[in-house]
Amino acid sequence: MNVADVNVRNSSGNSGGPSDVIESWEPREDRYLLALCFYGRLSNQEVCMRSYLIFAALLNRTLLVPDPGFAHHLQTWYRWRWSLIFDIPHLRACLADAYGNNTVLTVEELVSRTNQNVTVDHIACAEGRSCMDEIQLSFAKLPNVTLPDKLEHPLESGRQDINSFRAAYAPYANARVLSLGNIYGLLLNGKTGKMLHETKPPFRTSCLDLWEPPPVVRQFVSGFIDTFLGDDFAAVHMRRGDFSHAYLRNEEKEQNRNPAFLPIASIARYIVSRLSGRGISILYLATDASLAEVQFLEKLLLELDSKAPFIVERLPQFSKGSLEYNEYDWVRNFEDLDEEDKGILKALAEKHICARSQYFIGTPKSTFSSDIIRIREVEGRASPLDSYFGDVS
Repeated sequence: MNVADVNVRNSSGNSGGPSDVIESWEPREDRYLLALCFYGRLSNQEVCMRSYLIFAALLNRTLLVPDPGFAHHLQTWYRWRWSLIFDIPHLRACLADAYGNNTVLTVEELVSRTNQNVTVDHIACAEGRSCMDEIQLSFAKLPNVTLPDKLEHPLESGRQDINSFRAAYAPYANARVLSLGNIYGLLLNGKTGKMLHETKPPFRTSCLDLWEPPPVVRQFVSGFIDTFLGDDFAAVHMRRGDFSHAYLRNEEKEQNRNPAFLPIASIARYIVSRLSGRGISILYLATDASLAEVQFLEKLLLELDSKAPFIVERLPQFSKGSLEYNEYDWVRNFEDLDEEDKGILKALAEKHICARSQYFIGTPKSTFSSDIIRIREVEGRASPLDSYFGDVS
């Protein structure tokens, strides 16, 4: 079977499901698509990996996941372990009934099977704007993987439909290992574009969510909520950090300012306007804000709604020597991890705690917030009150 044989069926009549479903995906023997996702932080990486799964199906290849991988954010390179972000055995099991057992492999699993390292034949960029450049390629060091020393650009700039996408990659059909480079933000027309951006992935599966976090995160999230929050809590993702830096850098260029960066006073007023009178007393706060900003937010929440003040709860610190709550079983699994891994797991835990809240308020233009809303929709937890700061609806 070649790429032109992949069948995509419209399923708009399926309640709650994706509008287009990939009916057939038969990975050709010894043909792999290596996911090179490195741009940005957690949620940008996840968007890239979810897109890679769709393209692996459209190209009839096995998705090959580098573990560990690498990432690049704000001029800094760091290690990235996909097995700490997604439950890869769960993903594979969810796809097995419809598409067989060869849909997803890690590099480590392939090396173990073949007793040889992986050589990538081509990095044929699917998105020139953010694929990667030669400088980034020189930093991309993956265990057991040899990358080519040049990039190829088979797609013309601009949006592509599914037929032009397949045609562009037809010359690479015989390549054993192919990569599309970093595909975060890839713009495509028609069915492919819709599949990339729908809430539910376009695969035949009975699983609620293909992209579950690993068991260590699920156990932590359940333990933290049961111990500290209970069922009736609201969650807020307040992104500051790089958003504040971008805003302040552009303070003299009004048109370039990031509208997602709001004063703490505006955020406090918005939270009270959305949640006051809803019977919510616990507010879980996921943020990279400074301690001064958090304390000021707590002070304003108390002053703005003194009759029913919110109690703000946050995750413990995971830095070395300061891991709190270590008397709980659901925390102990974190203790032996290095600092980078703890940072990844903390971000994932915060995302899934927010996803299980009764109401959620996010930061506009943040992929972290938008992915929380995606998870809430997939799991049936979405509320009409879910919103982003500044929404007036």
